Amino acid sequence: MQGRISSGRTGWMACLVLNESGVIGAATDEFQLRLRNGEGVIAMKVAWAGLMVVLLLAGSASAQWTEKWEAEFSSQYTLDQFSGTCPDGYGGVMAVGKQHNPNTDKFEAIYARFNEQGELLWVNVYASGQANRIFEDIAPTYIYQDRFVAVGASTENNDTSFLMVMIELDGTYVVGRTLEYGGGGYLNQIERVASSLVACGTTELDNGLQQGFVISLNEPYDVNWWQTYGSYDRNFLDDVKATSGGYAATGWGWTGNERAPWLLKIDYDGTFLWEQYYPQYDGAYPESLVSTGNFDLMMTGYSLISGNAQFFVLSTDDMGNELWMEEYGESDSQENGKFIGQASQGGYWVVGDGYGPMMDGVDIWAIRINNNGDLLESQLFNKPGDQNMWEGQSHGSTDIVIAGRGELSGSTELNPWVMRLTPSQDIEVFLDPLDPPVYVPFFGGMIPYTVTGVNNTTSPMQVDAWMQVEHVASQLTVEVRVFENVGLPGSASVSAALNQAIPQEAPEGEYWLRVFVGDYPWVQQTSDWFSFWKLGPTLATAAVNGDVFEQPELWPSTGSFGANAEAVVSASDSNLPGEYALNAAYPNPFNPTTTVSVSLPDASDLTVAVYNTIGQQVAELAQGRVAAGTHAYTFDASALSSGVYFVRASVPGQLNAMQKVVLMK
Repeated sequence: MQGRISSGRTGWMACLVLNESGVIGAATDEFQLRLRNGEGVIAMKVAWAGLMVVLLLAGSASAQWTEKWEAEFSSQYTLDQFSGTCPDGYGGVMAVGKQHNPNTDKFEAIYARFNEQGELLWVNVYASGQANRIFEDIAPTYIYQDRFVAVGASTENNDTSFLMVMIELDGTYVVGRTLEYGGGGYLNQIERVASSLVACGTTELDNGLQQGFVISLNEPYDVNWWQTYGSYDRNFLDDVKATSGGYAATGWGWTGNERAPWLLKIDYDGTFLWEQYYPQYDGAYPESLVSTGNFDLMMTGYSLISGNAQFFVLSTDDMGNELWMEEYGESDSQENGKFIGQASQGGYWVVGDGYGPMMDGVDIWAIRINNNGDLLESQLFNKPGDQNMWEGQSHGSTDIVIAGRGELSGSTELNPWVMRLTPSQDIEVFLDPLDPPVYVPFFGGMIPYTVTGVNNTTSPMQVDAWMQVEHVASQLTVEVRVFENVGLPGSASVSAALNQAIPQEAPEGEYWLRVFVGDYPWVQQTSDWFSFWKLGPTLATAAVNGDVFEQPELWPSTGSFGANAEAVVSASDSNLPGEYALNAAYPNPFNPTTTVSVSLPDASDLTVAVYNTIGQQVAELAQGRVAAGTHAYTFDASALSSGVYFVRASVPGQLNAMQKVVLMK
């Protein structure tokens, strides 16, 4: 379970193993190599006892992952599970799944929310006494950042319909629908793509065969288009936005007696571009797909090619042509790959579950591979009881949330279960907007945020930190700030209060603001990000002019790390304001909030307060020492009456400015 099992490339390849220190080394005599079907496929067999010594050492001594939290929803029913998750935008997790109600003998769809500590905030049931209903996945909507769409299936009288339900962040049910397009069926995955939601699954034809099914929802929650794909029996299990544009989906398909991986790519309007079927891997079942940074696609699942189930990874180029195939696992155990995603440490994480002679029930296994499929790391989460994994998803740029069902809290029942994993790192970085969710008006604006670096070792160190802004739909990026040689004291953290300008020329849509920490520009030890949205006159997806991303001077970033960081900042700090100023409030007139910003060339003692027309102070927005830069403050007048107010900003000996704002309720 700790090494490469096979290769789909021709010729012989050296096998890699982990030694007793968790370090990758060469294969030893314990490994027996054999040629499979004359195709140059290498397999290995390992004595299970020796395997477990290596694997447990790799999972504990090297400590690639730690559990951030583990949680379950304990109900009175059995046969329950979570099968889909998504970030809720506030550090927590939304999860969906199903539970079986013995009173009605029906499955009920469930949806729940956990906060960033893993505490269950609420759980609701979407049920019908006559129908079986299950949720398979969930995604946030584009316009309403406090709303989510869950998808799955509803079966009544042997007829299965696509199920879609919109819910709010607090668990309030908004609207639900069942759809019969293409004959109805299952939706297994939903993703947000540009300004739409795209879901995939399978639909059953009149002749009993299945076809891959994709449906696009525009805002608000209207069907944009739907389409079926595949000339044979096909089923989609996962989908991604492809890095080269368009939309890719994977699953399995039948041709005669062969059931093998299937990959398809369409454009954002649903137009078929190409499909590939891989009958040479009969017995391999893809369940997760990732689009790589160099336009390739990589799928994982489980394979029965070598006997028992093992992790299976197939890498292709942007046209679906195979680059390589690998299996990972041990012939005496069962391993099922359920998730593949990019790793902040480089390469890709593959996570799934497995069981074998020396495991305590079903446990979680994670490996990290590089672009060529070479095994870099391996870790086993060996727990009492069973933890069956159904789904995994990246949360932020470092964490992974996995979901399924597990035995926790001393229970002998399998309950819906979620676990959040975070990499064990010497350095961590956290990027937090001042007031999420963040919307920038069409004419541009300023985003205040903080970046915090944490040194988890006892020794001081110096690192570089750099920021990028990426337009999600086009994947165009601009580098906006670089800090060089930031000092991180041992067992301590340092923070910077920063402001990022978004120009009017920036195209509308979703953006990611990212921070990378390491050795600029190539070595990325850790990273973090948050989303923001640039509004536009319409939500129509238009061609993006990339010129604005070639002009970093249009994206000034201001602010700096605190003095305890002892940072030597690059020349990009020339973006600091040249003079003290109280900038114009926006909007003005306003109801009930407006934002004012103050520019400071140097760190200063700043006071920002609001007064009514008779000179009474009604709000204090800032008081104390503030770093150099442009800082934004929100005036909330919800409790005040309509009228004229005055915002005053003062810095001793440098600034004494006032402006009028008008509250119109």
